[in-house]
Amino acid sequence: MTGDGIDQLKSMIRNALEPETKKIKLKVPFTEGWVLPYIYENGIVKEVEYLEDSSLIKAEMEKKSINRVLPFMVGE
Repeated sequence: MTGDGIDQLKSMIRNALEPETKKIKLKVPFTEGWVLPYIYENGIVKEVEYLEDSSLIKAEMEKKSINRVLPFMVGE
């Protein structure tokens, strides 16, 4: 054994263990009160701006958890 490729192996293991996340922006009506707690439980809330009838939320979430909030996603 020479140790050749050990750094590449470490990198591959590290990448496999790190969750895949995505930055998202959502506009959530106040009537959908479950969404913000869901994001807090399944991601990192970066910013919340309260509008007249909704919340504008910037967050980072694991890709596997995003499906439930897709209807509320808006462009940057």
